[in-house]
Amino acid sequence: MILLIQFDKYMSKNAKILIGLICLALLMVIYLIFSSRSISVVEENKNTATPANVDQADLSLMKDEYEANTKDIFAELENIYNSVGKTKSATSAEEQAIATSSGSVPSAGKLAGVIVGLRERLINLKVPEEYKNLHLKLVLLMDKLETYFEKGEPDNEQER
Repeated sequence: MILLIQFDKYMSKNAKILIGLICLALLMVIYLIFSSRSISVVEENKNTATPANVDQADLSLMKDEYEANTKDIFAELENIYNSVGKTKSATSAEEQAIATSSGSVPSAGKLAGVIVGLRERLINLKVPEEYKNLHLKLVLLMDKLETYFEKGEPDNEQER
């Protein structure tokens, strides 16, 4: 204690602050070392089925359900595409007005909303491991379609 008092007399205020900060930093590092060993993060992807966490019967059932649901979603998308195509192929403005007013062809804003709903249904499907890349491409396609119907024509030639 006497040594600290004598040592304290000869130290400047800046040196005392520096030593205090170094001690504090060392204590924090020691605390983080001991506390980080007890923390472990387990990541679990609930929408991807791998053979490790699903048996073969469930995996084949999941594949069949995924294929059926995807076919339904894209059948609805095909119906929308066909109804929009009929409107665009109408020769006169009067035929276009009749097709649009009959309710069979929703407006571009409503189409974007329908596509958002279809994309959400696609996102919520449980995806087998072998369809993961296809699924991502389909979701991105739906996103591009939504953008197309919100903005109109694509901006660059590559998107066409």
